[in-house]
Amino acid sequence: MRSHVLGWVVVLILCCVGVGEWVSAQDSEAGGETSPTFSGDLWHRSKLIPDPGGRVWGHGDYVVHVDAGKLGFLRGFNITVRAEHWFGPNVNEETGAFLPAAIAADLPAKDSRNVYLTDVLLTQYLTDSLAVFAGKLQTLDGDKNAFAHGRGKDQFLNFSLVGNPAFYLTLPYSTLGAGFMLLGADREPWLSVEVLNSTDTTTTAGFDELFREGVVVNPEIRLPTHFFDRPGHHLVGGTWNSREFLNLAQDPRIILPGVPAERAGSSWSVVRPVPEGVAADQRAARQDDRGLRRGL
Repeated sequence: MRSHVLGWVVVLILCCVGVGEWVSAQDSEAGGETSPTFSGDLWHRSKLIPDPGGRVWGHGDYVVHVDAGKLGFLRGFNITVRAEHWFGPNVNEETGAFLPAAIAADLPAKDSRNVYLTDVLLTQYLTDSLAVFAGKLQTLDGDKNAFAHGRGKDQFLNFSLVGNPAFYLTLPYSTLGAGFMLLGADREPWLSVEVLNSTDTTTTAGFDELFREGVVVNPEIRLPTHFFDRPGHHLVGGTWNSREFLNLAQDPRIILPGVPAERAGSSWSVVRPVPEGVAADQRAARQDDRGLRRGL
């Protein structure tokens, strides 16, 4: 069964789970937490570019998270499923830019309006500080930070401010893989290592393509900082993809025609982002727990 058909099925299931979660939450004790949990959003825009027809375009993103331990079995075992789709015209085709002005318009698959599963992730926490995971996973959330993230719907639209473009010629958006992570006292990963399929399989289950063209290794070290009593972190990460590349190969998040180019035997990248807060708008902080307006 194709991934977009599964996607529509999962959207229906997620909606049912969301209703069930809301009902169970009404019956739970105050302060209690139930499982599964559901989150979804339907993000849309209509006037960012001149359009006499008044077309509406946007992105749907639906996520369900199941904590098996709270259901009474397999303590520490979590399941995360994400279904997403784009609707309406693609604003990036109007800009003439190499990198998408609105990254959400190219997700989950450029030039497609179908619903696809981009996360079907199984995670097992072995201890409070060690977890292993496997399944189909999307990589856009790999560099979460308080300043420029939000999957292109909160904070910034432009791809270059949502993620690090250096990663994404070697790192597929959604594919099969596995890895482990070490967690700090705040339950956030400070070390993670992923081994992924080398090609993007957003639109398929991915088993037929698994490691057919190579493998991706993606290690990251992330150390939080609290200089000036503001959020920040130091990150060192890299990718190595053994797949044979065209040096100017088309990526679904980068608008570049597929033109003949010199082939490369493999490709790699190293990044060193250092986001650090230096000031906060206290008035905004009362409405938004980030409260961030200026940063480095």
